[in-house]
Amino acid sequence: MRNLINNLLLLSPQNTTSIVLWIAAAMWLVTWLLIIADIFGQERSAIWKAGWLILASIPIVGGMLYALSELLLGNWKKLFQWRGVATQKKNAKKRKKIESRRAAASASD
Repeated sequence: MRNLINNLLLLSPQNTTSIVLWIAAAMWLVTWLLIIADIFGQERSAIWKAGWLILASIPIVGGMLYALSELLLGNWKKLFQWRGVATQKKNAKKRKKIESRRAAASASD
């Protein structure tokens, strides 16, 4: 049992069966397709998209670099505006609820 756990944790060569390799390749392909969809969904120049397509094709490193660039260069202002709109809607619902309670209380008096 100890040998089995050590082989799994240490990525022994005896664990690199064809099934493990196929699963790893499938996971990389799905991740790469998601990155490509995100790249094409952005409103950037064709040169920027082509550069990231080439860079994202490098397994593991390309995806990590793309994720890091999106975190650092993301449209944070838009994100915080969205958060502000959600807060405004929430506050408007609270105000409407308070006003309806007041109206009900004044109607019962």
